Amino acid sequence: MKKTFCFLFLTSLLLASCSPQNEAVNERKTENKPLELAIHDVPMAEELKQWDDGDILNLELQLDQIPLDTCEKYFSDELAEFLNQYEDTEVDSVVLKQDHLSVVTGRNSKSLENLEMEVNILMDTLNNFNHGVLAEDVAAQIGDFFHQYSYYNMKVKELCVNIFDHHHTPVYDQSTTYIIGDETIFALQPGDEYAVQTAAFLYFASNSPYSLQKFGIIPETNELYVEYRIRDDAFDYRNMEKSMAELEALSHDLEEYLLSYHVTNDYISAHKITQLTIAFDIGILGEISEYPYDV
Repeated sequence: MKKTFCFLFLTSLLLASCSPQNEAVNERKTENKPLELAIHDVPMAEELKQWDDGDILNLELQLDQIPLDTCEKYFSDELAEFLNQYEDTEVDSVVLKQDHLSVVTGRNSKSLENLEMEVNILMDTLNNFNHGVLAEDVAAQIGDFFHQYSYYNMKVKELCVNIFDHHHTPVYDQSTTYIIGDETIFALQPGDEYAVQTAAFLYFASNSPYSLQKFGIIPETNELYVEYRIRDDAFDYRNMEKSMAELEALSHDLEEYLLSYHVTNDYISAHKITQLTIAFDIGILGEISEYPYDV
């Protein structure tokens, strides 16, 4: 599955793709700098019903400036007060993790709704014989409770509620993934990252069964991770040996293609990346095949 590319054309396209975004970043930073939002300053969801669409979009852009640790403490305190209505139930922790890899389906952009929230609750099960029913109710109530906060509605894409007894033995867990609607604005990305991401995105045509799903650096491994989703009907699971061999060959083509551009090599050098991983999400199998290359 070897492809031929016009190097000069695509290089100019990559440079063009990142220039407007840099201008937008600088412009938005200038506009947004005076606001310096804190989490307790963010209006509640009910209040936003009176706002114009433009003001809401501007607020959404500001939310990334708020440190996650302050948001964790804020929501932990708010939730602790809410849980006072339940006896022998308390907040253990609220953890926010940012997904900086996922790409919006069909777009060369990353979503502003990019947080995963993990809520850990401690419950005294010795004094409550119906703790299973109570735990299920508490988990459901927590999900409803957070929807009054516009920050939660705009930023959180997945909520995981874990309930433990006081020995940290699991009692109940519940995960909720929110479907993101049509997005009109997207996360701001550094120009060098966006240029390499654009190269990865453009490798396949828009009607291809392959689409860019994740892109970015994994700091823990000094790794540039590039993952593509494979449409179910494009993978022949009946002939696994042949299909997997084709994926490995395709990963080699992608490695050569990405490393043929100076923007990729400059990015790798600037961020001290030591490994390029090409991965494929084989949805029909529920598996991800990874092909690492030293760089």
